[in-house]
Amino acid sequence: MTRIARWIAAVALASAGCSGHLSREECGEAVDHMIEIFTAPDAESPGKDLTDAVEKWRTSLKGDSPSKSFLIDQCQKTMTGAHASCVRDAKDEKSLASCFAG
Repeated sequence: MTRIARWIAAVALASAGCSGHLSREECGEAVDHMIEIFTAPDAESPGKDLTDAVEKWRTSLKGDSPSKSFLIDQCQKTMTGAHASCVRDAKDEKSLASCFAG
């Protein structure tokens, strides 16, 4: 969960002060994509056990989890449409981080 906590803090801090009025659905899509990115295995060729564990973790986070609810709330409070679009287009952690670079 350390990786998730870092991204929660990054999203909250990087987008503070930006006004946005995104719907819960728009934010949910952006958050689901962030979850996909920051739960991606670091291994180039993850084995079946790792793949299964990652999928279980993703399913848990994308469900009715406090982490997802918090991220959606932060998105609705602080993210703009440009942020959400950038997040949905991000391919990896580096491109995701660039969405919030000042």
